[in-house]
Amino acid sequence: MKKHINFKQEQWITRFDKMTERTIFFYATVIMLVVGVVYKFQALW
Repeated sequence: MKKHINFKQEQWITRFDKMTERTIFFYATVIMLVVGVVYKFQALW
């Protein structure tokens, strides 16, 4: 039973790691875009 839970957990963690990598990359891109827009608006002010 315990082994089965650990196996399921490992599988989920691996999937989560892949998802996290993609999410971090996506958010990094979004943050960069937002920061660029904010700087442009600051320059206008």
